[in-house]
Amino acid sequence: GMAFALHGASVVFTDLPALAPHLEHNVARNLGDAATPMNGHKYPWSVVAYDWTDAVPRRLREQRFDVVLATDCVYHAHLVEPLLAALRAVATAPATLVVLVYERRDADVVAAFEAGLKRSFRVKRPLSATRLRHILGDDLLVRAHPASSAVEDDPAPDDRRRRRHTKKKEAPPSRVAAADEDVDWLTILECRRRKHDIAAPPAAVSSDDAGSSSSSS
Repeated sequence: GMAFALHGASVVFTDLPALAPHLEHNVARNLGDAATPMNGHKYPWSVVAYDWTDAVPRRLREQRFDVVLATDCVYHAHLVEPLLAALRAVATAPATLVVLVYERRDADVVAAFEAGLKRSFRVKRPLSATRLRHILGDDLLVRAHPASSAVEDDPAPDDRRRRRHTKKKEAPPSRVAAADEDVDWLTILECRRRKHDIAAPPAAVSSDDAGSSSSSS
């Protein structure tokens, strides 16, 4: 969310009511606030307390968002339906882009969430496994194999080039298996609401947030 704000978007951050004050404090430390602009620049942001099991706050109902970003929000079975309902509540138009990034902790929870997601949203993976590995590099191998990665010495730059060259040619089975595992824990999705799933027209844009906007959970 803060990255969106730094690029000029008006951002609404959300978290549980008990955590909202901490979130507001952390965002203010990074982006500044109305009283103390960061580096002389005022970034348009706000925080809304939102428990998915409660009614959708008016501030969110009245805002039409261009982008909804939810990170690491899929974890408990009893929150799958409330999370899906929350996503539908803020993605009120097919044009709204919903970006989801989450760790696959529990296979049953993830399966239930993704099945429900596909009923209301068109879903695609914006990054192939190959592209994701290229972006994250060794972080994926460290995450998937912490023990083996910890004991291996960091190779010199020339060794890295030789290893990559060799891997492309030979693709050893052990490396292929590791590569399959390294992306199993992380999911990145781009979603847009299905037209037939939208029962009501999009809410009007509020007068104080008429520009590009983003909701971040």
